[in-house]
Amino acid sequence: MGKLTDAKLRGLRAKSIPGKWADGEGLLLKITKVGGMYWQWRIKTPTGETTVSFGAYPEVGLAEAREQHRKAKQQRRDGVVNPNTLKRQAKLAQELDTNSGFEVVAREWFNVRKADW
Repeated sequence: MGKLTDAKLRGLRAKSIPGKWADGEGLLLKITKVGGMYWQWRIKTPTGETTVSFGAYPEVGLAEAREQHRKAKQQRRDGVVNPNTLKRQAKLAQELDTNSGFEVVAREWFNVRKADW
């Protein structure tokens, strides 16, 4: 599938040469001037171009980046214009789920009222 290997990634990490390194099918590893390494995929949307990010190397390895890229491409084939939208919606749903649970609200109420008791 791709042109990058684990050995090549380790070498790029050691050298930290800024640039973009293609893995194939649009997946690339962007290395910044300060040495950050990020998995990205540039796509065209009706409003222009956007970048879908899959995480930073080495936290997100080559195999995981390829899997996330494969899933994002499948989402595009299924009619999702921008996979970033789905990631934002999932993150928002998780935040709402954890921040508005009964226990969280009850503990906040208790902490506000306990001084009056």
